[in-house]
Amino acid sequence: MRKLVIAAMLMIGLVATGCSNSDAETNKSNSVDNTTAVSSTIETKEMEKDKDILETEKIENVTFVQIFKDPSILSKFLKSDLDYKKIIGQDSTVISFFNEEPSDDDYGNYYQIYPTGEEDSTGLYLIFEKGILKEVKLDEFVGEIDTKDINYDYVYYDFGAMLEKQPKQENFDFDYGDLEKIGKFFKENYEGKSVYDLNEYLGVYSPVGKIINLKNNKILETYYLVNPEGYTISTSVNAVIENGTVTKIHVDDVGNRTFDKVSLIK
Repeated sequence: MRKLVIAAMLMIGLVATGCSNSDAETNKSNSVDNTTAVSSTIETKEMEKDKDILETEKIENVTFVQIFKDPSILSKFLKSDLDYKKIIGQDSTVISFFNEEPSDDDYGNYYQIYPTGEEDSTGLYLIFEKGILKEVKLDEFVGEIDTKDINYDYVYYDFGAMLEKQPKQENFDFDYGDLEKIGKFFKENYEGKSVYDLNEYLGVYSPVGKIINLKNNKILETYYLVNPEGYTISTSVNAVIENGTVTKIHVDDVGNRTFDKVSLIK
């Protein structure tokens, strides 16, 4: 009987030892798996980081011509926070949209359009939503976009490339800062006239900015009379245009605007 008890105790001990060893092996295996998983995650993140750096360096070395031949080059970087103007190497026309009652949803929705300089008037469109590049395409651009599918009240064109082409105020018989005299001259001579006549006098055919009211098709074009000491102390000539005719002109300081531009075309 005593031998049977001893044998039973030995058997129980062996089983317990076997279970203990099995648990230890399992825990060791799980620990190895967890370590491998963490290591793999870190390596993946590092690889993605390296890939992002590589792609950024690559896109910054792409030439202007290559982009126009294959816009999908930029499409690969839709979520990248890159200086596209620097990459492409020239100024763009920036087109933004807003409503009568502005909201946060309107912020960051705009186009950047880079002209190719080719005879077919093709432009490279970079379309942003919420400040993130969402689409890149080639399409016709002759200074304005087709707005039939635009669900906003106003569209604003910023012709940054035209800033340096604006007329110098020194070429006109105006005293710097004499807004009353300058305003009187333009009102008397160009209100009721064709916008072409105003362009002829200024010697420039594209403004630095343009706002279009899509509900009534009134247009506000802004031109600069550039002060040699800087753009911010220059004079702006703001012309309201309806059906090609200048119906109203408002003159102001560029850096100290005293009126709401949108109010002129409501």
